[in-house]
Amino acid sequence: MSLGTRLRLLLSLLLLAVIGAGLSMLFYQQPGYVLIAFKGFRYESSLWFFLALLGGLWFAIGLLGLLVRSLLLASGWLNPWSKRARSRRSRRAEQRGLLALAEGRFERALPYLKKAATGSEQPLLALLAAAHAAQQLGDDGQSAALLAQAKQQCPAQSLATALMQAELQLKQGELPAARETLQSLHAQYPHHLHILRKLQKLLEQQEDWLALQPLLPKLQKHGLLSEQTRLELEQRAACQQLKQAAGAQALESLWRALPKSLRGQSRVLAVYAEQLARLDEADQAEQLLHKAIKRQYDSRLAACYGKLLTSDPEYQLKTAESWLKNQPEDLELLLALARLGRASGQFDKARRYYEASLAREPRRESCTELAQLLLEMGESKRSAELFMQAQGLLNINNNSTRLRLNKH
Repeated sequence: MSLGTRLRLLLSLLLLAVIGAGLSMLFYQQPGYVLIAFKGFRYESSLWFFLALLGGLWFAIGLLGLLVRSLLLASGWLNPWSKRARSRRSRRAEQRGLLALAEGRFERALPYLKKAATGSEQPLLALLAAAHAAQQLGDDGQSAALLAQAKQQCPAQSLATALMQAELQLKQGELPAARETLQSLHAQYPHHLHILRKLQKLLEQQEDWLALQPLLPKLQKHGLLSEQTRLELEQRAACQQLKQAAGAQALESLWRALPKSLRGQSRVLAVYAEQLARLDEADQAEQLLHKAIKRQYDSRLAACYGKLLTSDPEYQLKTAESWLKNQPEDLELLLALARLGRASGQFDKARRYYEASLAREPRRESCTELAQLLLEMGESKRSAELFMQAQGLLNINNNSTRLRLNKH
């Protein structure tokens, strides 16, 4: 202890001694007098004793109140029907339920979590966890009922409830309902990345590229989308938009409204050409594809060129044959030449191109088309063989598809 502290303590003790001595002298010299008389009752004492009695009485009352409160508190812990005891049981059930849920024991978790939600003042977590457990058990009806209960009891925490509701809708295959839920959430929480990602996956599953298009910049900004994937999705959106055009004028307007970078993509250009042909503008589509392939050869565009039925198929055939010099092994070009040869009535040439295509890679469509051509040429036996070969290729493709699905 420092010297200064010791001095302060000594002075305090001296001061208390002086005050005590002064009060003692005051009590002795001026004791005062208190008289209380009521009917037959009479009480007399000095003033100082009476004040001390009042102080003692006040202290005793305070002590009694503290004792009563302590007893009531103890009864809350001991009484199994008290609010505190119910809350304690609810917390214990919630802990056990969440632990069982984390361990994957959903049958054990569900009753604990439902019990926890019943006795809790904040039942949201227990209700959502119970809904998840029911969902994992395949009891979608109970899961939906628990979510409805959570929404009713905890309206302020609607985000968590709505997200789980969307998960349940997706699991049940209710894609339109899930989309409505997620779009509503996205409108309320436009920067919520989990909602954004869920909505993206759903729109991709529905192949609604136009609806997905406005989300692409935001997805890329938050690192949820690579540049390559964004360009891929933009192309799909543009193709979908072109396919929905009602007429030639609308198609032309949509095409001109597209960014130049998209109009230069072979996928988008091929769809535009296909739509022109669908609207009886095959000659315009031929000119467009001819110019594009002349600038830079592309197998996709060559395949599209071979499907056009223009007013001059012989000109198309000569044009496509001019590309063969630099692309002698291109399967799409060989198949396009075969189709153009057939369309122009040059069956022998068409046959050679079909056979050249099949020699490089057997395809079901090549087999089927060559079989049809040979049937027209009167070679029914060879035609039947090719039809059987095409069926075999179809079976192989179907089996490969099943194997891929089983792996996933």
